This record gives sequence, structure tokens and C-alpha cells, in this order.
Amino acid sequence: MSERIEVLLVDDDDEDALLTRELLSEATEARFSVERASDARSALTALCANRHDVCLLDYRLGRDTGLDVLREAQARGSDVPVIMLTGTGDRSVDLAAMKEGAAEYLEKGTIDARVLERAIRYAMARKGFERELAAKKERLERLDAEKNQLLGMAAHDLRNPLGVVYGYASLLLSGLDTYSTAEIREMVEIIARSSAFMRGLIDDLLDLASIEAGTLRLTVRPTDPLELAQKNVALNKILAAGKSIDIQLEADEGLPLVDADAERFDQVLNNLLSNATKYSPPGAPVRVRVRADGADVRFDVVDRGRGISPEFLATLFTPFAKEGTSGTAGEKSTGLGLAIVKRIVDAHGGRLAVKSAPGEGSTFSVWLPARASRHGDAA
Repeated sequence: MSERIEVLLVDDDDEDALLTRELLSEATEARFSVERASDARSALTALCANRHDVCLLDYRLGRDTGLDVLREAQARGSDVPVIMLTGTGDRSVDLAAMKEGAAEYLEKGTIDARVLERAIRYAMARKGFERELAAKKERLERLDAEKNQLLGMAAHDLRNPLGVVYGYASLLLSGLDTYSTAEIREMVEIIARSSAFMRGLIDDLLDLASIEAGTLRLTVRPTDPLELAQKNVALNKILAAGKSIDIQLEADEGLPLVDADAERFDQVLNNLLSNATKYSPPGAPVRVRVRADGADVRFDVVDRGRGISPEFLATLFTPFAKEGTSGTAGEKSTGLGLAIVKRIVDAHGGRLAVKSAPGEGSTFSVWLPARASRHGDAA
């Protein structure tokens, strides 16, 4: 079946309007549904409704001109491509119509069905390109604004630890002989912690930049979800021990394999586990659950920490989203970890969700699609 195109025909001359309809009826590659407006006011109303694919607009409309209608319609937000029709070959009208944004200009007496159909398709295609370019321009402007915001936030977050490093290094250089070994050790430890934070922030910025630029490449292989969880729990148990926090692992038997980039998914689990430890009070347990959930494998990281306020949950996975509080032992956050987690999970075709409330702890859940074969079967 041929394509159906909605046409708005604006012409105050009944005979001319009938001729135009007849030309449209002779088209061979499309079917045209025609709505007519016979004056400027009704034409403006119809154009601003943006329900037509194209408008055939006569230059002469009584006391008004098609240029007036075109200009006013665009000012009111009309997005319908317009082909200007005229009974004369006035070059000044031609140029004025194109300047005002008309897609095409045709002389009534010189067109046939084939020419009119081609002009309509050209006008629609041109408008499609314009919309696509406008959308890309808007996206680039948004990305540029986000980039500038990220750079500003990164510079702000780097300034303080860099100042700490510079300050303590200057103290050591200016009076190394005046400090005891214990004082020097304390200063060096502060320099090391500040440097580690800055390195982590820069690593996160590079990861986020790679993901946003579309250059993140996943090396996906059949992977045992239990092994992923066990490895990351073991690593974080060592770090959590400093706060007397025990990380407990619970897992279903016979879990299906998942398609995952193990190294990238380690980032996901490590970030969620380090956050759970960071925002939990000393001695509070953290639980990791891995289970089959329909066609997915679900990973839950559950803590009994301070929880997250409802207003902050809406922006939790955006870059530099920080609630303004450090960890329960003063640990700092770059504000980029969860944004990276969300993007890595999305790249795996998975889902990420959080359930939390102040004073009730948090549960972060990740779903990865399971492979058809069961754990232990041939992949």
C-alpha cells in the first residue's frame, strides 16, 4: 500500500484549490489526504496544530499573503514544512518565501502531478533533516553544558585534596628536621590519602568520559555470577574489617551463567560494596545476595547504614551526585561511582535499582540477563 500523506491546502480560490486536488489525486507513489483552509486565520490554526505532513500555501489570501501566514505560524511554533504556491513568477516572492523558511516555491501554471509529488517529498525530507539536525544540536549543547559542569565540579573536588598535599609537602620541605618520626609519618599518610582520592577521582572521570563518548568496549564472556560475588566479597571483607563490618554472602544453588565483562562488572560490585561499608556504622553487617530471578540473575547489596533521603534518590545515578555527607568514618566520595555503575549495568543490558530510606539502610539491586545454559553446563 502506498504511503498516506496529510496535506493542508491553503487557497482562497475554489477553482485553484480544485485543480491542486486533482493533481494530488494523480500521484502514483503516495496517497494524499487533503484538508483545505480558505483564509489566513483558519490556515494559522491548522498549521499551529502540527498535525499535517506538509502545507501547500497560496501566496495570495485576500488582504493577507502566504508570507504573513508562514511568518506568524513559525513564530507560534509550527513545524509543518511549507511549499509556497503562486500564480506569478515573481522572483522577489520566490526569494522572500525561501528566506522565511519555505521548503519550496512553485508556480501554479507550470506544475504537474509528478512535479508536485516530488516537491512534497522533498519538503518532507528536508524538514526531517532539519529536525534531526536540531535534535543533534540540542544534544551536543546539553553534552557540552554537562561537560563544563563536570569539569567545574572536578576542579572543585580536586582543589581541597591538592591543597592538603601541597600544604603538608611544604611543611616537610621547610622543616623536616624539626618534626618527629611520628609527625612525619602522620603527614605522609595524609598526603597518601589525599593523593589516593585524587587518583580515584581522575580514574572515575576517565571511565565516565569513555562511557559517555561511546568508546567503552565490553569483553563479554559466559561468567559464573557466584564467582563474581565471591571474589568481590573477599576483597571488600579486608577493607570492611577496619570498621568491624562483616560482609555476608548468600547465593542460590545452580545459578545460571551470565554474559558479562568480569573486569567491568567487578567495578559495579566493588562500588556497591565499598559504598555499603562506607555509609554503615561500625559493626553493622552487609549482606550480598545472588539469586535467580526469572530470566535474570539478581545481585543485592544490603546495608543497615544511614539510608538515602527521598529527594536525593532522584539524582543518585547522575555524575557528582553527593548528599553532602561523608562516610561514617569520614570517608570521602568522588560522586561518580554510582553514575559509572549505572552506565556499566546499562551496557550489559541489565537493570539497576535502589530501595532506601533515612535510618533504614539501603538495598542496591542489579539484574543481569541469564544465559540459557545452567551453571556447570557447556556454555
